[in-house]
Amino acid sequence: MKRFLWIITIVLLGTFPAISMAEMTGKELLQKCEPLEKLAEDPASLTSKESTGIVYCLGYIDSFMDTFSFQVRAKIVRSIPYCLPKEKQPRKKHAQDVIDYMKVNAKDLNKPATYTIFMGIRQANPCNEKNEADEAKAVSQ
Repeated sequence: MKRFLWIITIVLLGTFPAISMAEMTGKELLQKCEPLEKLAEDPASLTSKESTGIVYCLGYIDSFMDTFSFQVRAKIVRSIPYCLPKEKQPRKKHAQDVIDYMKVNAKDLNKPATYTIFMGIRQANPCNEKNEADEAKAVSQ
């Protein structure tokens, strides 16, 4: 009987994180990202919760972009529907693009955070014909 209880406990504890992890919404991401604007003005005024949120925000957006780029290189997705400049952009720039998008498009805040990231990056980095040709060349390499 004791062994049975241990097995049940282990199974329940093992499934708890999966049950409790719901997809983050744009609203939740915005709450974590907004203190980023405060960072430039007065970094000393940030609380530890705000600092943690900024790190989470930057990591989440960076992970999204890395994953999307990998999917294109692995030919899981045909192409990237936005055109980033050739020079590497700071993480903070991408996060600010996403924050700007979310503030203007409040209707999208209940959608998944990945949607708001995608739309924010896409809106801030539209493609023109030259960028599309460069992007196609980069993907084929």
